[in-house]
Amino acid sequence: MFHQARIVLLAALMTGCGSGLPSGRVAMGASVAARSVATAGSWYPVDVGRRWTYRTLFRHEGTPEREGAPHVFAVTAADAFGARLERTYGQTQALPSRIRVSTSEVRAMRWLEQDPQPEASVVLLRLPVAAGTSWSGRPLAGGASETVTCHGIEDVAHEGGRWQAVRITHLVRRPGMPDDESCYWYARDVGMVRGIERLTILVGDVPRKLEAELRLLSAEIRP
Repeated sequence: MFHQARIVLLAALMTGCGSGLPSGRVAMGASVAARSVATAGSWYPVDVGRRWTYRTLFRHEGTPEREGAPHVFAVTAADAFGARLERTYGQTQALPSRIRVSTSEVRAMRWLEQDPQPEASVVLLRLPVAAGTSWSGRPLAGGASETVTCHGIEDVAHEGGRWQAVRITHLVRRPGMPDDESCYWYARDVGMVRGIERLTILVGDVPRKLEAELRLLSAEIRP
């Protein structure tokens, strides 16, 4: 089923580096949106103890929108090579990811106890953020390619709150298939506040668009 196939939605595209809110403070809606996006603060805070809870919505072309189980992301550890990001969808635990940050980029990869191989990774964001910048995404098989683009700051509002957030798109091109463009919005000191991932599959010979959306409901630091 669709929700089972996409439990690793946004597998590494949720959070990243830096420090932000003091322990115990909840980062929600207007409290974050009121801050200038020009002020100091990480687009990818990964202090150990950070935890994000998302509402999950699934859409399958030709069928009604369906509510899924909550997605929970948590930073559980860190070492010299980055932060460990764990993800849970309902009762299902996905493989952990590593988020590595430098002054020029945020990079996500599979979590390994040793220094991970950079060729098995993806640059989530070039730093500093600049509208119109693009770079190559994940290495994909079968002649497919991925391009990541920064589109600048936008206003994002849903039931979880309202933020000024940078929009990043991941455009995947596959031979003989329609393009799939996924979108992610990141707010300073919070991380990802909304994500929409799209995937086209073939049902017989007919392409069908699948879509999953995450909307941030709460973000906090737990001791």
